[in-house]
This record gives sequence, C-alpha cells and structure tokens, in this order.
Amino acid sequence: MNTDAFPRETKTLEFDLMTKHPRVGDRNRKNDDKYLFLEALLSARNKFYISYVGQSIRDNARIPPSVLVSELLDCIKEGFGCSEEQVVIFHRLQAFSPEYFKNNSDLFSYSYENFIASSKIFDRKEALPLISTRLPEPDKEFKDLSIKMLSIFFNNPAKYLLEKRLGIYLQERADVLDERENFRLDHLGKFMLEQELVTTRLSGSNLKDIYASIKASGELPHGKVGEYIYNEMSLDAEDFVRKINDHTKGLRLEDLDVELDIAGFRIFDHVTDVYENGLIQTIYANTKPKYLLNTWIYHLIISALLEDKGSLRSFLLCKDAAWEFTPVISALDILKSLLDIYWKGMSAPLHFFPVSSFEYVYQILQKKQTQSASLNVAQRKWRGSDFSRGESEDPYFERCFGKTNPLDKDFEKISMNIFSPLLNHCSEIILKTPVRYQ
Repeated sequence: MNTDAFPRETKTLEFDLMTKHPRVGDRNRKNDDKYLFLEALLSARNKFYISYVGQSIRDNARIPPSVLVSELLDCIKEGFGCSEEQVVIFHRLQAFSPEYFKNNSDLFSYSYENFIASSKIFDRKEALPLISTRLPEPDKEFKDLSIKMLSIFFNNPAKYLLEKRLGIYLQERADVLDERENFRLDHLGKFMLEQELVTTRLSGSNLKDIYASIKASGELPHGKVGEYIYNEMSLDAEDFVRKINDHTKGLRLEDLDVELDIAGFRIFDHVTDVYENGLIQTIYANTKPKYLLNTWIYHLIISALLEDKGSLRSFLLCKDAAWEFTPVISALDILKSLLDIYWKGMSAPLHFFPVSSFEYVYQILQKKQTQSASLNVAQRKWRGSDFSRGESEDPYFERCFGKTNPLDKDFEKISMNIFSPLLNHCSEIILKTPVRYQ
C-alpha cells in the first residue's frame, strides 16, 4: 500500500476514444481499487494487516502511505480515539536492530543470524589509535628535506607521518570531472586564483593582460558571470597590493639557493621573494598559525645561512594583518630543536596541532593567562563548537588519536618549544587602508 502504488493510476492512450468521451457506467481502475480495498476491509474477521514502505532507505525519513490508508487512519482516530502510533508499527532500518530481540517490544524476529549480529553491538569497544607503539627509526633519506617539506610537516605532523612513512591517504580524491556547469568558485579555487592575481600584480603585470589565459583555463564560470567575478577579484587584489605597497616597494634581490647541514640534517631549497628589507611572504587570506609557522621556518633558515647579516627581518603579509619577524641570534639552536621534534614525529604521532598549540602558547605569553585557563582555550579549539569545526575533526588527527585527549603534558611542552621563540620574535604591524580607484 505504498503512496505511489495504490490505488493504481489509469494511463490514457491516445487512441482510446472511450477515455476521451466517458459515459456513466464506464469502469475506472482507481475507483475499482478503492472498492477492492473496502471489500477487503469488510471481509476481515479477526485481523486486517496492511504494509507499506513508510521510511526512506537513504535517511530514514518518513514517507506517507497510500491515500486510502491515510483515510482509514483518520477514520480510526475520529471514531475510536486511537492515534497513529497505537495502530501503526514502524520497523527499523536494519533487520539486526536490537529492538527486534528485546522483551516487551512490539517488534520481533526469528532470525538467529540477525540476533547474533545484534548482540555484537553491545560488545563494541572503543577504537584504538592507529599507532600504539613507536615505529622503527626512519631511513636516513628522511634527513634530507626541503624547507617546504619541513613546513608541511609542522602544518600537520600526523598527516605527514601517515602519508610519507605508511603510505596512508585518508582524503578522498575526485577522479570524475563534474559535468554540471560552473557558476561560482569553490573556496580552494577562489583562494588559488586570488593568490595568482596578487602574485601577478606584485610582479608588475597588468591583471587585464592575463584574463584571457585564465578564462581559457576554465578556472572561471562561463560568460558574463565569470567576467564579473574576475573584475571583482581584480579590484580586491589591487586594493591589497596598494595596502602592502610600503613593504614591497624595496629592491628585490636575486633568488637564494639554500643548502645547510644542521645536526646531521641537510636542508635545501630555492627561496624567492627576498627583498633588501628581508624575506616577504604574501598570502591573500586571513592569518592562520600555519602561515606564521611557515614564515618563521624560512626566517630561521635564512638567518642561519646569512649569519653575517644580523639585522635580517622577515614579513608575512595577509588580508587581515601583517607580521614582522625580528632578527634571531640563536637561529641554529632553534632549528636544531625543530629538527629534533621533526625526527621524533617521524616515529610516532606528535602531540602538536598548529591551531590548538598556537592558542595555548598565545594565551600564556600574550594574554598573560594561567596555564590552566590557556589549556581550556586550547581545548575549545581542539573540540570545536556548534558554529565551528574543531581541529580534532581532521581525519589524520582523528585516526592517530581516536577519542583520546592528546592535549596533555607532551602537548604543552612541544607547543611551548615551537611557538614560544616564534612569538618572542614576532609582532603585528599596521598596514595602511587603501583607497579604491574606480
């Protein structure tokens, strides 16, 4: 007695003249089904059983029955005062639901296999962390790494460990292209395109000159919508470039080839965006702890490489704020500490989480909060709230630490070792407000 199955619909054929010109007494399939239902109801003596699919197999949402069943339920309610819950039995989505095997339950089942499966629910144990003991020491090849790879490690140590050492990738990859027409940019696509526009503008090129190539690449929506979005993004990029103009108008130096041997590690890379004032990293997004940490690592390595230049400074320029990193005297010692943490994190999940760790150290050093109060703030960043995702929802952190609380003594110690020198050499600077020219 599903809502779309009974009473049956009458399909009219184009050549059916009787349907086009009905007369009194002609048969009607829908009326016949209604009469059939009434006859079945009147013929019942002890029991009258009706079944229908009343719940979705996808999300268990309610589906109404046939209109005849709804009318019968309304009649029972008005005539006998019985509610729908007293007359209708709602079955569970799975046949092995424990409700079928409980005492004093309206549901029952004779299936022994489903009974065994149902009992396993009560034997469920908390999932253990993926790595319960330390892994063997990694190969020596992991001691040769670029500055970028070191930065990626500290952005998410658990992800780096699972992917680089165990070959475990938890994020889904879309292999099939979306066949729908694109009318807007997703967050990642918008960020990458905005970053490209800012980089192009900082190099001195005109943004109108690259519109054709970006349009041809398929990054923008089609037609006037894409043109409008590009113009708005171009204006925002121009505003941002004017906003940071005081810090980027200095003489740009040649790219720097880095190769350092530190405590058995070899650090190498090719560093760009080096000006006479120092290293300048421009990110067209709001400030995040990982952006500060990445710039800090670059700042330390360049400071260690150019020890004779004691006045080296670095800058991180973001949409909402700008940060200046002051000269570091003990850059090599700090780098050795970071590399030691990196090496430990290649054998076991590291109790370091950029957002929660930064908040913990920031509350202690900048807000002058107690250790307990700072840890509570970090816990909120870790767990999240009804309005924001917590750092614990990251699939790699979740897989490595399960339902445990990793914000322990190791977390406090590692967070201080990493972010304390950073915050002691970092300060926010004021950027001028740009004037948009139409």
